[in-house]
Amino acid sequence: MRPCAARHGATPPPLLECTKDGEPFPAGVLRPVTRAHAGTYRCQATNRLGTAVRSITVWVHYHDPDVVLLVLLPALAVAALLAGGVGYGIYYRKKKIRQYRLQERQRRLQMESLKPPACSEETAALNGSAREAQP
Repeated sequence: MRPCAARHGATPPPLLECTKDGEPFPAGVLRPVTRAHAGTYRCQATNRLGTAVRSITVWVHYHDPDVVLLVLLPALAVAALLAGGVGYGIYYRKKKIRQYRLQERQRRLQMESLKPPACSEETAALNGSAREAQP
């Protein structure tokens, strides 16, 4: 930005004094434009031939970023990740419980297959191991 600049090659060279909103402002220094550069600039060039004054008003058009959007989108992303994590945790826990119950059923069935068949009263009587009343 260069609001005040004397013509190059002016003879004799002028003394240049610039202000922005009444405060001294360095002329001829290039810098990026920001919102703070908006205002009224007044430059006065003086040499032995006379004085020239020029005032200009600078408006800086800018677009404020939508702060709500900048805050809301990351918050929604974090909430989605959190919900996904909780959902996966519940799924994983239920999966582990199903695996545990299946293993328990398999162990029970395996134990039942290793156990000798149940001994009935009739089988015990035939083998002579039935409980009889003793005299």
